[in-house]
Amino acid sequence: MLHRLAEVSAGDSVLIHGAGGGVGTALLELGRMMGLRMFGTASSAKHPGVAAYGAVPIDYRKADFTEVLQQLMPGGVDAVFDPIGGDHWQRSFRTLGERGRFVGFGHTSVLQESTREAWTNQWRELAEIKRTPTGHPAYLYSITSLKQEHPVWFREDAELLLSWLGKGLLKPRVFCRVPFREAGRAQQLMLEAGTVGKVVLTF
Repeated sequence: MLHRLAEVSAGDSVLIHGAGGGVGTALLELGRMMGLRMFGTASSAKHPGVAAYGAVPIDYRKADFTEVLQQLMPGGVDAVFDPIGGDHWQRSFRTLGERGRFVGFGHTSVLQESTREAWTNQWRELAEIKRTPTGHPAYLYSITSLKQEHPVWFREDAELLLSWLGKGLLKPRVFCRVPFREAGRAQQLMLEAGTVGKVVLTF
């Protein structure tokens, strides 16, 4: 998402939604390595974890991130990474700067029955046009699709990440490890929205 789609580079500004989660913390860690200026939405309990990566945390429950970004980055950000979908996308579009790029992934809003049809139509339209209503480049990321459509990219990226992991350059954030037989407890931890990083099931 960072290198192949958004094509961000040192000094660029990015907004990462769900910054305290597993994917969010991975984006923050890679962004810090790249020298990005980062903003991350998360619940207040996760702010210390987000700030530890050098990002500016934004409490999505108490503040409108579009208004916060308008104050902190009046010219808009260079890239937004949004795992939510639905109406949330529309708000994310408004934070993009002149050269801004939008990357959608995860799409948790599809889990809500009331918005599923609207989300599906929005996904299909954005996937075909590949532009936001404001004309910014838009990408919809799926690791499965990427592996099928760009196997060389997938192999190169996986090899690079694993090499960084082996050298100790990457240290994925693990919130806790839970025995597989207690998978229900792991799910409850995620629902409580207090986790920062991954909840790992062990066997």
